[in-house]
Amino acid sequence: MRLVIDLQSCQNGAAHDREGVLAQARALAQQAGQAGKHTVLVAMAGRHAEHVDALRHAFDGVLPPERVLSYGTPAPGTPWSDHAARQLRLGFLASLDADAVYMPGVLDHPQPGALADPVPSALNVAGIGNVAVAPGPLLEQAALVFVGSSAEERRLGALLPKATVVTVPLQPEAAATRIWAALENAVKPRTQAPVSGRMSEKPRLAYISPLPPEKSGIADYSAEVIAELEAHYAIELVLTPGAVPDASLARFPVRDAAWFMQHGDLFDRIVYHFGNSNYHKHMFALLERHPGIVVLHDFYLSGVLDNMERDGDVPEAFLNALYASHGHTGMRHHAEHGRNPTIWAYPCNLPVLKNAAGVIVHSDFSKRLAERWYGPGSADGWRTLPLLRGGAPADPAAFRAEARQALGVGNDDYIVSAFGMLGATKLNDRLLDAFLASPLAQDPRCRLVFVGENESGPYGRELARRISELGGKVRITGFVSGTDYARWLAASDTAVQLRAQTRGETSASVLDCLLYGVATVINAHGASADLPGDVLVKLSDEFATEDLAAALARLHADAPARLALGERARAFVASEHGPAQVGRLYVEAIEHFARHARPVHYRRMLGALAAHGTPRPPNDGALVELAGLIAGNAPPAAPRQLLVDISALVQTDHKTGIQRVVRSVLLAMLKDPPPGYRVEPVYSEGGMRSYRYARGFTFRMTGGQAPQLEDAPVELAAGDIFLGLDLASNITTQNEALLLQMRRRGVRMWFVVYDLLPLLLPHAFPYGTGKYYGDYVNTITLAADGIVAISRSVAQELHDLLASRPNRRATPLKLGYFHLGADIDASAPSAGLPPDAEQVLAAVAAAPTLLMVGTLEPRKGQAQALAAFDLLWERGVEANLVIVGKNGWLMDALAKRLETHPQRGTRLFWLPGVSDEMLTRLYANCAALLAASEGEGFGLPLIEAAQKCLPVIARDIPVFREVAGEHAFYFDGKEPAQLASAIKAWLALRRAGSVPASSRMPWLTWQQSAQQLVDAVVHGRTHASVEGGDIAPQLLVDVSAVARDDLKTGIQRVVRAQLFELLRLPTTRFQVHPVYLTDEGDRWHYRYARRYEHALLGTDDHGVVDDEVRVGQGDVFYAPDFFPGAVTEAARTGLYTRWRAAGVSVNFLIHDLLPVLRPEYFPPRTDAVFESWMKAVAANGDRLICISGAVADETRDWLQQHMSDQPLPELAVVHHGADIDASRPSTGLPDDAPAVLADIAGAPSFLMVGTIEPRKGHMQALDAFEQLWADGVDVRLVIVGGEGWKGLPDSQRRTIPAIMARLAAHPELGKRLHWLRGITDEYLEAVYRASACLLVPSEGEGFGLPLIEAARHDLPVIARDIPVFREVAGDHAHYFDGTSGGALAASLREWLALHTSGSEIASAGMAWQTWASNARQLADLLFGPHSTETPA
Repeated sequence: MRLVIDLQSCQNGAAHDREGVLAQARALAQQAGQAGKHTVLVAMAGRHAEHVDALRHAFDGVLPPERVLSYGTPAPGTPWSDHAARQLRLGFLASLDADAVYMPGVLDHPQPGALADPVPSALNVAGIGNVAVAPGPLLEQAALVFVGSSAEERRLGALLPKATVVTVPLQPEAAATRIWAALENAVKPRTQAPVSGRMSEKPRLAYISPLPPEKSGIADYSAEVIAELEAHYAIELVLTPGAVPDASLARFPVRDAAWFMQHGDLFDRIVYHFGNSNYHKHMFALLERHPGIVVLHDFYLSGVLDNMERDGDVPEAFLNALYASHGHTGMRHHAEHGRNPTIWAYPCNLPVLKNAAGVIVHSDFSKRLAERWYGPGSADGWRTLPLLRGGAPADPAAFRAEARQALGVGNDDYIVSAFGMLGATKLNDRLLDAFLASPLAQDPRCRLVFVGENESGPYGRELARRISELGGKVRITGFVSGTDYARWLAASDTAVQLRAQTRGETSASVLDCLLYGVATVINAHGASADLPGDVLVKLSDEFATEDLAAALARLHADAPARLALGERARAFVASEHGPAQVGRLYVEAIEHFARHARPVHYRRMLGALAAHGTPRPPNDGALVELAGLIAGNAPPAAPRQLLVDISALVQTDHKTGIQRVVRSVLLAMLKDPPPGYRVEPVYSEGGMRSYRYARGFTFRMTGGQAPQLEDAPVELAAGDIFLGLDLASNITTQNEALLLQMRRRGVRMWFVVYDLLPLLLPHAFPYGTGKYYGDYVNTITLAADGIVAISRSVAQELHDLLASRPNRRATPLKLGYFHLGADIDASAPSAGLPPDAEQVLAAVAAAPTLLMVGTLEPRKGQAQALAAFDLLWERGVEANLVIVGKNGWLMDALAKRLETHPQRGTRLFWLPGVSDEMLTRLYANCAALLAASEGEGFGLPLIEAAQKCLPVIARDIPVFREVAGEHAFYFDGKEPAQLASAIKAWLALRRAGSVPASSRMPWLTWQQSAQQLVDAVVHGRTHASVEGGDIAPQLLVDVSAVARDDLKTGIQRVVRAQLFELLRLPTTRFQVHPVYLTDEGDRWHYRYARRYEHALLGTDDHGVVDDEVRVGQGDVFYAPDFFPGAVTEAARTGLYTRWRAAGVSVNFLIHDLLPVLRPEYFPPRTDAVFESWMKAVAANGDRLICISGAVADETRDWLQQHMSDQPLPELAVVHHGADIDASRPSTGLPDDAPAVLADIAGAPSFLMVGTIEPRKGHMQALDAFEQLWADGVDVRLVIVGGEGWKGLPDSQRRTIPAIMARLAAHPELGKRLHWLRGITDEYLEAVYRASACLLVPSEGEGFGLPLIEAARHDLPVIARDIPVFREVAGDHAHYFDGTSGGALAASLREWLALHTSGSEIASAGMAWQTWASNARQLADLLFGPHSTETPA
């Protein structure tokens, strides 16, 4: 029984007891596996993707991945999408060919948009939790209903007279036992219902087969089958082109292939008979256009396909079928071995099997061949029918006498016959040898007759020559008529039917011999091996000639035994292969496929989607989406795919070490793919673009003739495996959402990790590498089922790294490792020697030479090695250093040293690029390999050295210990002197003959390396895992304004600094993700600001995808950015309300309330916009975080005044940080900066920092300084800040135009007035250091960050006396009151006097914190205090 369990209720919240439903489903699956007689599949709704991973994990080890399936449907909400969703689900479930569909819990608490329609093609079964439900369509059409109490059983039993209602226990195992018993009782009557002898109206059946008088055994067979089917079907014959059917078939209408191609959809049933001869050429195109039932007579179809290509019938027919059936493995065999060996080696029949609406074979041997070629399950659903054999004579003795007379065979003659066309695969020469070696050869009455046409090639000619020398003792009849064929059968005493290199066919000749009661000898080869041993003589497949000779002698000598064997054979064929029996089985099979074949379900689903009166798709996009969903919902079919990602190699083959590994492993996998899998290289261009088959690249790599095929998008199915073999970091990161979709569709996701060095040794890589690689590691460890590292050391490093990070997985991540291969010949080695090869090799021979192999990189230790050799050469040590490797990153200084070194060409040799040939010579002639790298993923040069018996000196790091073990000399330390001492010690050991020998270092071939990788990925042989569990909540940081346009305002500077530190915060408690608000698609939602994160960190965001935010219980939303209009609109649409209902804590940062407290300082209507925003965040926030106590007081007062009728959110205070480095400071100085800074430092200079806005006090400051200058006071005013509100017309910018005009035209500008607009952070730091005092005359602020920045520089402060400045600066500032220039001028004079006397108030005692401290304080506020963090 096939049972599908629809677990939608565990995804959408419908199940009353979700864990109970899941436990029951697991128990059902476990008991099915134990019993071995049922198949369970689990179906999940793809629209609830967030639950798919956990549900899949629940069935790990219980069901294979390809039986835990998800189906896609359009998002609900429109008539079309709801209609399409229902039909897609029904079509998907029907395509699984289930006997029963069980839907537990879906009716407990019905959910809007739930898909619970009954499945017409299956027994519908409902499961109800411990709740009372009302009848509906599912219950009314359910044959079985499982409930949790006897009371509910009685209640529903009365309401549902057509259903059987059964109470099941709560305990899962007991419940499963009772459910299986009830299902078996309910399903049995459906599966055992016989096909009636006559159907009320004969279905119209197209019969496509060779027919008599065509010279094909299938033709004669088909005539017999037709006779049994005509009572049940209105049969029409589709003829082989050019054929004319025998007169005995004249009662049937005939059609040619062209007519059927156009009108095949008129038929109710279609039956094709496929064989490996030219009589079947026309069928391939017909089957592709009109799927039907395939009677597969020959498993191998490669011969006829080759003929179709050679004869010009279908271009590339064989090549296309070879690739479609056997992928690049078959293509590589073709390239290496040629056409004829490939025809014999490969069946090339998969397109026929996939297009078939059902497959009928005549032996289970064909099923075994299918499983051997295409993997487990590839023959599921096939029907094995006995080969129909009829027409045996009613009076065998009389017919035998008549036949012998007609054939000229005497009554006393003893005839040994072999039937069928002669050829090497029929072992006719072996039969001849055995006959001549037996006593029969000496008996004049014994004759050997080959009944059939001889092969026309060398084999047949040699056989004919031998026979011609034997007189009349042995003969070949040539092709015989059906009448003479029957006569020879009747005339024979013994038949011998041998076979080798079967093509999967069932031998009709063997059964004919048994039908006629001939004592028959066979070898146990192919389908014949399945015949019962008591009806014939069965030799071993690889029999000896003397065994066959002995069998012939025994049968000849023992007539009673021979006749008894013949009678048993006759009875066997009559009972198992009789026309009436086989005809009935044919009808049953045809009707079963007519109801259950996937093409039938597909057509039914399309009909329902397009049915009259149903909703129509609104546009072409909806149709494209529908087509994609239908394709994605196709059930898995064998063979499964091993999709090997080679994205970097396909697009740019840099010939790097990793790409050499990728090429070598891939070639090994193509040569020997894991059983049941087809290895398909794939690639993506990133940006969420689909992965594509890398056909063109792989055809070029493997060479040989190849079909013209495009790199089509990958077709995925549950049970496939994706292996990220290549290092395509950015592409993989960009495809994160796509990779997650693939996993949730049942594709097992694996990635190879070569090392973690950019994360462990960030100083050794160019800036930004750590960010890119960190994103890549984040992606693969989220999307993967497992990771395979190239060493156990790297696997352990990954385990430790993930343990230090927030958990992002609900399910465990498997960890494995494999070692790289080291047979250099397997990776297409390069050849050729450099011009100075002889000079280098002569120096190598003259003194002990250490060889370093690898690109120049900071981590590789070449700089330490060169410095160590400098010390050795100074001390007179005779030794050479050879460095093989091109210049890498951050190594220009070392490269220059190598190029100009005084020892270059004598004792120092740098070979930036040499062939594998030259490298092999160096390995063979140097004294030792020096592996000084501070970090590696594997250490392939150690292996390559060991292959040449070259001793190894290696840094003592875990991976080198893993690779080399005791077969290397190890050193510690990063100083040149330490390495120099180690080399001296090794040289001493060398002189003593006691250096560790490398020759026994273990290593693998690439074939062995690939097998280790396959063992982990395909067979699950891993050594560790990182446990999943509760996923760390997200901290979603709203950067909506700054991500769109970073105007470098004070608020945006705060946002940048705070986000930067949050991203760096070492924690396992939460994940930090910047997000931004958008109304893309006419709905307000947030997206992850991945591109902005790159901009913040100064890395390239090319191809990065900002996908939509998904939230869950425990997540925290924090909005430090100010984007009022959008936030107000999003709040109005209920976005934050939905998030809070989902368990998200919503927090907004309040910078100040100045737009509503001092509206005169802001553009018109700013107060109204701000008030709307303030009310929105107060109504939708769980907490408002204020940047100062003053702002908190103002916020509380304002809310009590304007929102007194609503509960107020929590208020909290977190002060800003003040370390400018945390906000990724900008750098660079203008040309005039030195002069400006000198002037600032040359006289008391007062610095103002801030955008030019009405409230900032610029007018008052100018008035004050003009008074001072008029009085002869030699001071400077330095204004740092750009023009504010530039996007508004001047009429709305209050006093800003006047300030700008006054500044621009000021006579002191560039003299005693410096106006520095848009300067870098580096320049600002220099200005702070050069100034004498910070002047802050602002009439309103939320915090006052410049005061703290001044304190960091010990710069005194003059500030307006407002509460927030008192809060920030306390007693560490000089305060002033008044709004006139005179009031400020007086305060400035007072401060100058104090300054002159050295008694001005110092700012150094002002309390401030770093942005890192701010981030920690904020984290504790949002997630609760946490005394210790796990270091990242």
